Amino acid sequence: MVLDINASKWSVRAQRPFVGHHMAAVTAKNKLYLIGGYLAGTTDNMQIYDPISNSWTVGPKPLFKSGAAAAAAIGDTIYYCGGIDNGNDVSGAPIAKCAKFNIGSGKWSSMASMPHAVHHAAMATDGKLVYVFGGRNSKAGTALGPVNYTQVYDPSTNTWKANTQPGGPAATPVGRGGMGAAVYYKSHFYIFGGEVRCGMTWMGKCPNPKISLTSLGVFDRVDRYNPVTNKWDKGLPGMSLARHGQYPVVGPAPKSGAPVVYVCAGGIKQSYSEDTICTYMTAP
Repeated sequence: MVLDINASKWSVRAQRPFVGHHMAAVTAKNKLYLIGGYLAGTTDNMQIYDPISNSWTVGPKPLFKSGAAAAAAIGDTIYYCGGIDNGNDVSGAPIAKCAKFNIGSGKWSSMASMPHAVHHAAMATDGKLVYVFGGRNSKAGTALGPVNYTQVYDPSTNTWKANTQPGGPAATPVGRGGMGAAVYYKSHFYIFGGEVRCGMTWMGKCPNPKISLTSLGVFDRVDRYNPVTNKWDKGLPGMSLARHGQYPVVGPAPKSGAPVVYVCAGGIKQSYSEDTICTYMTAP
């Protein structure tokens, strides 16, 4: 589905080769890359969409099978990390594996694994380093095991640094998964919403107003991280609709073209749910 921003109208375009969900998604070189995911065919493939020709191709297979992993791109390179081993959405274990894909050569290659195995994490880049925020370290199947890890990868040295290590980055506020991607916007990283299993984590029963957790087990909080000062703050009031499983992206605002963050669809309660609301955020 494609949104015409100025006309505020959606249209349905070419359907992807494999049916599935929980793919890692990233845009690079004017194309959309969907990597791994849940359901047969999706887990061990990379699907590539060209919006100009409105067509899909199947790219080279990733070096490992995963679902609910994360991806980010710097230049010609896509970084792909974590997720549920073999895309087993019933009982699969979290993995720390990572791999990188060079768009120019069309080849995958290995890279250092993350310090901590996570799935349903939020990943983004400032164009120099790759950041992985939060996620879960539990087996697949529930929203248990929320973690507040911040893990940072330096491509120039092929090394990671986590908040659990001396001199590492600041921990992600309120560990959780299902935030979708993080976005780098106006020199800060933003993470949106997320979910937990009510009554079965350290957060206790829902709701918990202190951490912006609703009675349905989802968050409406928006957290902002400054990589220069290594500090977090509540960048803005919470989202107009608490949710998880969305995929925030930076794009032009309707009419003005000024950069904003779009947050569309997702789930409005813990576990499976769905909504069609599409909103956008501006920040100073």
